[in-house]
Amino acid sequence: MLITEEDLSLLNRNFNSWTVLALAGKDKSKKKIVLCRCVCGSLSCVRITVLFQEKSKACRRCSRIGIIINVTHGYCYTPEYRIWQAMKARINNPNSKFYHRYGGRGIKICDRWLESDGQGFLNFLEDMGTKPSEKHSIDRINNDGYYEPSNCRWATQVEQTNNTGRNKRLLYKGIERSISEWSRRLRCNPNTLTGRLKRGLTIEEALAIPIDKSKRRNIKKNIKKY
Repeated sequence: MLITEEDLSLLNRNFNSWTVLALAGKDKSKKKIVLCRCVCGSLSCVRITVLFQEKSKACRRCSRIGIIINVTHGYCYTPEYRIWQAMKARINNPNSKFYHRYGGRGIKICDRWLESDGQGFLNFLEDMGTKPSEKHSIDRINNDGYYEPSNCRWATQVEQTNNTGRNKRLLYKGIERSISEWSRRLRCNPNTLTGRLKRGLTIEEALAIPIDKSKRRNIKKNIKKY
């Protein structure tokens, strides 16, 4: 198949909720097709003519539940726009593979970032600014909080990892360590400490109550070593 410069120019372009990933040859009717990714993450081959005619704006599932991105602001090829799209899919699309970690557990997006006619993205860009580098992505400071200006930042993967529940800092007797660090020193599962805190125990109670009852090992004594 003859590949033209016009064909190559389609790569990484956005057509509503579709992003073109690769040229895929021709279909049975000998029409040129491209491999596309929807904002929900699903892949599909779509005719080029169909994309330009806007006969297909998203995958079937997203079209059925109304998640279609309409571009009116000229930023559709930017990484910030793709991040904004993916954020909306994680929250609003039950078919997204990450939905259970976001929309499925009650995380929402502020109304300001959801305004219609492209204004929602412009508000998002105004509040967040552009990505500092290719290594940065959007991160919620409070993992249980909403996507909103006061709770979001651009962060690297390392910074985001340090912001997970197991890296929550606990101050006990003048010593501050993450839950992971405390669990390693006390030789217990991090989930044990996390579970105790979620049940309402104080930091002192969570760290001092014996874990291994068979040995009656008092964690409080172990803490004094550090």
